[in-house]
Amino acid sequence: MFEKRIGQAQKLVQVVEERLWIPLKVWLRSEGGNLYHFPYGYEVHMSEEVKQFLVKFRDSTSIFIRFIPDYVLGLERKERKVVYLLEYKSMTTPRWTEGDNQWNVGQVEADAWENYMRLISTW
Repeated sequence: MFEKRIGQAQKLVQVVEERLWIPLKVWLRSEGGNLYHFPYGYEVHMSEEVKQFLVKFRDSTSIFIRFIPDYVLGLERKERKVVYLLEYKSMTTPRWTEGDNQWNVGQVEADAWENYMRLISTW
């Protein structure tokens, strides 16, 4: 199931790249800026052997490595430079509701969420 989700997420990344990041990059360059969007995460940089090794552990370092964000997005415009960490998600289980009941429907990756919350809390 994980491999299916990775394939779905890659399709999503491709669509977002074509419809959002490339046009934004063209516009930013016309304004003297730039945009960088590149893969960063665990799925891209870890061998299958390392992935199988890390999945056995529940310590904060292993969890951080396993759930590191998928992409880095860097924006430059005039004097402003910002970097964002992006996580592209796709689900094989549908999420039909929004609001208070959204966490009861479908699948939520709790470890990933906790990792991002820890990362944000350091800012």
